[in-house]
Amino acid sequence: MKNDKTIRDERRRRLDAFDEILIPHPRLKEIRQRTLDLIDDTEAAIKRNERSGKALRGGVKVKPEELLVLPIIGPSGATKSTSMEEVVAEIGSNPNLEDEEVPVLHVTLDQNTRGPKQLQVQILEKFGDPGADSVAKSVQYSAGVVNESIREIARRRKTRVIVLDEAGNMLTNAGDGVTKNMAKAIKGLVNQGIFSVILMGTEEVRRLFANSELQSRNCGTIDLGAFDIKSKDDRRYFFTFVDDFEKRMLKDGVIDRPLGMVGDVESRATIYDIAGGIIGIVPRILRQAVDRMASNGRGWLDWEEDVGPAFHGWNMAQEPARRHHDPFGESGAKISTLAFVREDTKAKVKKSLEDA
Repeated sequence: MKNDKTIRDERRRRLDAFDEILIPHPRLKEIRQRTLDLIDDTEAAIKRNERSGKALRGGVKVKPEELLVLPIIGPSGATKSTSMEEVVAEIGSNPNLEDEEVPVLHVTLDQNTRGPKQLQVQILEKFGDPGADSVAKSVQYSAGVVNESIREIARRRKTRVIVLDEAGNMLTNAGDGVTKNMAKAIKGLVNQGIFSVILMGTEEVRRLFANSELQSRNCGTIDLGAFDIKSKDDRRYFFTFVDDFEKRMLKDGVIDRPLGMVGDVESRATIYDIAGGIIGIVPRILRQAVDRMASNGRGWLDWEEDVGPAFHGWNMAQEPARRHHDPFGESGAKISTLAFVREDTKAKVKKSLEDA
């Protein structure tokens, strides 16, 4: 019989091992490639702007070529931030970069960002610029003057792209006035040729593109929404992620034996329904399930004892309109989910017979 101290130590070990697991988002490759392309396109545009700026036309400086905006939109739990952090870290680890060079600046916005000044202050703070505090406290404030200061830093640090993460925070409980002001502030960054912008957040971010000028700089949205059960490719992406995650839990000693989350039709449908097709929700629920499992002195997960209660706790914490279907209820998994999962099973059986 395990004593309380042994159970607590084992719980902590298993949760620590769980927290170390990182399975790349199935669309990470697209995020990486689009970010690299944006850096290249921005670099080319900045060079053209610098050449044009040196040649005055009639004594008037030529208006800079406008840069681009890349929206990355998905629900909470879609692992947007985690995926982007990985991409930024990869880019920043290039041994050919100069000491202070920052090709991509990753800024996570807070709910106090309600105007151009707050946005500029957060950018300056992320750069580590001591002038951020002066801008925040300034009474005689000029957005244009501050943008020129940001431009100088961006050129010195060779920053080509800025990521505005959690961009929906700017718009939480905000009216049209705030939305228009923030769209105008972002438009100023790209229109003045300072750097291109990656806007990351939930569906609220789309409100910024009601501004036609900002929409004209949209170079194509990356949609990190839920994987659609109706799509064969989406089902493959989703269940491959779940399978990889379970294998890592087993390999890293989080669990002692597999639960079989993708082992049969009912299990696949259950894990899809509790996550609503959003892969980032799978680890959130599983972590709570592992906590329950380990706290009870077990080394294996149980659908009814661990996963079900963990899901119910998570689901009840959501707003009613955002709650997911409960596959642990009397009706079980959705009929539609079961039907599409069965399609994959039938296809596998057919292929096995053809190969035999």
